[in-house]
Amino acid sequence: MRFLLLVMALALASPVAAQDLGAREQWQPQIADIDARLAQSAEIEIIGRAAVPALEILSEATGVSLSVAPEDLGTVGERKLTVISKGLSLKAIMVQLPEALQECHWDIEPGAEEPVYFLHRNAGVDNTVEWLSEQFHDRWKKEKQALLLERLEQAEAALKMTPEQLAELDKSDPLLARSMQDPHSRDLVEILLSLPPAQARQFRETGGLEFEYTRAPERMQQATHRIMEWYLEAFARFPGALDEMPAEVRNWREHLTRSKITIGDCHTGHGFGVWLSLVIPTEEHAYPVHDIALHPRHPSLDEGQLRFTRLLRATGAPDEDAAFEMAKDLDIHGFRVADAKREERHKRQWIEPTDPALLQTIVIGDRHFSEFAEVQAFIAEETGIPVISDYFTLPGPYIPDELREGVPLWRLLYVLGEDDFLGDVYLWEKVGDCLVFHRVDWYSRVQAEVPESIIADYRGRVEAQGELTIDDLAELAMLLDARDLHVSGFPCDLQRAGIHAASPYNRWGLLLYASLSPEQQEKLRGPGGLSFDEMTIAQQRQVLDRAAERPAQLPGGATYRATFHLVESVEERHGRTFAKTELQLRFPEVTDSAMVTFKLLAAKEEAAPAAAP
Repeated sequence: MRFLLLVMALALASPVAAQDLGAREQWQPQIADIDARLAQSAEIEIIGRAAVPALEILSEATGVSLSVAPEDLGTVGERKLTVISKGLSLKAIMVQLPEALQECHWDIEPGAEEPVYFLHRNAGVDNTVEWLSEQFHDRWKKEKQALLLERLEQAEAALKMTPEQLAELDKSDPLLARSMQDPHSRDLVEILLSLPPAQARQFRETGGLEFEYTRAPERMQQATHRIMEWYLEAFARFPGALDEMPAEVRNWREHLTRSKITIGDCHTGHGFGVWLSLVIPTEEHAYPVHDIALHPRHPSLDEGQLRFTRLLRATGAPDEDAAFEMAKDLDIHGFRVADAKREERHKRQWIEPTDPALLQTIVIGDRHFSEFAEVQAFIAEETGIPVISDYFTLPGPYIPDELREGVPLWRLLYVLGEDDFLGDVYLWEKVGDCLVFHRVDWYSRVQAEVPESIIADYRGRVEAQGELTIDDLAELAMLLDARDLHVSGFPCDLQRAGIHAASPYNRWGLLLYASLSPEQQEKLRGPGGLSFDEMTIAQQRQVLDRAAERPAQLPGGATYRATFHLVESVEERHGRTFAKTELQLRFPEVTDSAMVTFKLLAAKEEAAPAAAP
C-alpha cells in the first residue's frame, strides 16, 4: 500500500500535473538587481537536503520566494545540496548554487509584486550527461589500452632476449624477466602473443577474450590443465581447503565441455597484467581458476599472492617465505612508484594560493567524519568561511595522520577531494567569501543517489517501529528495482538498520515475497512452504528466471518442484545470540537463500563478581 501511495505522489508531482505559472526569463545576476532583498545576509545551515525542501528553508529564512521550477521537480528538485552560511548574502548563495549543482540556472517571474525565483534545469542536460559519460569511459579505455599495448611490447621484446639481457632486465622488471625463465609462464606469454589475427585484434582493442573450452586452441587448453593441477596442489597444503571447494572444481576434468577460458585484465593497481582463467560452472556460480599470463611490473598481492610466489619459487627463491618477502617488496615498491607519480601530479595541478583565508592552518586531531559534508561543516566552523556544495551519499574521506596535526586549508581541500584511482574528484574554488564544491563525476553520481523522500520515509519507519520489517524491505526492493538504485545510496544509519538486506544479492527473494497474497504468505511460513503449483503465473515466471540464473543445470523438472519458504532461526556466534530470517527457494537437492534480517538478541554476559562474605 505504501508503495502505491508513493507512486501516486510521484505522479501528482510530475510536470503533467504542474500548474503553468506563466512566462519566465533567465535571471542575470551580473546585471544590477532591482530586488534589494537579495543583498541581505543569511545565517543558515542546510546539509544534504534535496533542492525542494532546501529552497523552502532558504525562502522561509529570507522572505524571498525561491523554489524549483514545477517541470523540474523530478530532476533538479531531487538534487541534494549543502549551504553553510554565516553572513553570506542571499545573492551570493543564489549565484553559486548552480555552480555547485552544474545542471541548472535561475529563472525569474517579474510580473509579481516582488520577483519570484525558480531553479530551472538547463536545456540539453541529458545530452551533456551522455557526452560526459562517454568522455570518461573513452579516456579510461584509452588509458587501459595504452598500458596493455606497452606491456605486450615489453613482453615481445623480452622473449627475444639473451640470458645476459634477461639478467639485466631482472634488475628493473624482475617479474617479466623471470616469466621468461619459467617454462610455464613463458608458454602463457607466447600464447598471448600468438593469438589468431582476429582474436589478437580484439584483445588489443578491448583487453579481454572468451572461448568455449572445446573451441579454444589446444595449447591454451593444455595451459589451463597445468593451472588447475597447480591450483589444487597448492590448496591441498591447507587443511580442509579442498573440502570447501565445489565438487565441480575438484573434479574439473569432468566439466570441461561446459567450461570457458577467458583472458583479461588482472586489475592490479600498479600497471597492466593479464590473467588466463578456466571458468568452471558450479551449482552456486561460475568458478574461475587463473594464473598470471602476463605479469605487471609490480604485483598487487591482494590479486593473487600464490601466483606471484609460484613464479618466484620457480625461478630461484629458496622457499615460500622468501618468495613472499620478495613479492611483498615488489608490491611496496609499486606503491612508492605510484606515490611518486601522484606527487608529480600534485606539483603540476595543486597550486598554492595567495588568499590568506586559504593559508590558515587546520588541525583535525582525532575527529572522524562519516561523510564528506561533515568535513565541510567542520571547515566552515573552524574558519568561518561559508560553504556551498552539491551533496552525495558517500562515506567520509580517509584522512592520513600527517594531515591531522595541522595543514594549510588549501592543501587539506585538495587531499580530501582526491581519489586514488580517479584523481581530483571533489573540485573546489574560493569565490569571493565562500568555498564552492562540486563532484567532477556528478553526472554519474546523480543516477545512483536515492531521493531524500525515500530516505525520510524509511527513517520514519525505523523511528516508529524500532526496526524494518520484512514487508518494509520487500517494498523497498520493489522501489529500488523499479528505479535501478542500490542500497549503498542510503546513509550509514539506515544501512545499520537493515537496508542492506534489499541488495541485489537478496532482491530476488524480496521481490517474490512482495508479490504474495496474505493466503500465500501464510503458507510460506508453514513447514511445507508455498509450492510452485500454488503460485500465480507471474510468480512462477520469477522462479523460472531465478533458476535460469544458476550456472549449473538443475535436474530435469526440478524447477517445477520448487517450494518457497520463510525460515526463522537462532544461532550462536562467538558468545552472541542472533535471530536470522531467510527467504528460501528450495529445489530438489539445492536451496537458494536470501538473507533478510540478522539481529543481535543477546551477548554473553561476563561472570558476575563473587558476593562479599
